[in-house]
Amino acid sequence: MEYPIILHPYEILIPNDLEVNDIVKREYYKAFWEEANRKYKKINFKTLHKPVKPIFKSITLNGLFEKPLLLLFSILFWFFTIPMLLCLLINDYIDFRKEMTEYNNAQSYYDNNIYLTNKNNEKYYEIEKLKKTEVNNLMKQFSNDLIKDIQNKRKEIFEQRLKESIINIKKISIVNLFHKKGISENFFYNQISNASEINDFKIITNASLSSFTPDFIFEHKSGLIFDVEIDEPYVGFSKEVIHYFDENVNEFSDEYRNNYFINKGWIIVRFSEKQIINNPLGCVKLIVEIAHCILNMELNKIPNLNIVEKEKVWTKKVADEMALFNYRNTYLPDDILNLFK
Repeated sequence: MEYPIILHPYEILIPNDLEVNDIVKREYYKAFWEEANRKYKKINFKTLHKPVKPIFKSITLNGLFEKPLLLLFSILFWFFTIPMLLCLLINDYIDFRKEMTEYNNAQSYYDNNIYLTNKNNEKYYEIEKLKKTEVNNLMKQFSNDLIKDIQNKRKEIFEQRLKESIINIKKISIVNLFHKKGISENFFYNQISNASEINDFKIITNASLSSFTPDFIFEHKSGLIFDVEIDEPYVGFSKEVIHYFDENVNEFSDEYRNNYFINKGWIIVRFSEKQIINNPLGCVKLIVEIAHCILNMELNKIPNLNIVEKEKVWTKKVADEMALFNYRNTYLPDDILNLFK
């Protein structure tokens, strides 16, 4: 975990799981395929098979057994061997000539059509390639339209959720007007009180909600309310450690307080004291950007806002060591350090 810590209510989460209903999807893709089929008429790929040239077979007895009348004749007139073989030879030759005629016809058809077929197939591949490119473009267009429709519906629901969240925010009860501020709180207020970045905010320094008193309340003109906290590793005089990450229960020491404000609809931004001292205007800019992201449905950008240099959240043990070696003295200005004396 690192500072700054940014927490916001669940109600203003973007409904990423929202999708348009199946009927709308079907209409989109139906239109897509109608457009694709209209633009490209189907061209079939053709295949020509080259004919196989027949081979004249030697004289065999196969033809004899396939022709019953010839077989009967041979049995009756077995002593006429030469005429029988001559008959077989003539018969095989007639079959061969018939096969050669069929082959020549097929070869002639093949030779006449191979050029046209190749040209047709070249056109087929060309159109298929073009079709693939154009269909992909069409698909992207329809997909973009579908995404826009989903985004519009998400925005609709998000704006409704945000509106309901702002309406339900617990308003501030102005009490404890003379609450004593810490030294870094006074430094921060003096640094930002005249900054142009906070024109859309009303800054309240002495107010409370129930028993909790935020360090600062930034109330945006939209109705969003920020609880801005400054966490020092230990108290200046007593060296008591208040803000830390508790490894035993795996949660922040201010978890209960954070949840209280979140449940009331507030947004929490916790800075380390070092961040406030080193870059007060950057801390304000971060708050402004968070408000911008929330109001523009861009919560996913919040974790990537690197306006303020991050600092690791310390544990109780580390904070005790910081107090022992007066860690705060390494970054606090001299005029603030003099207040500890």
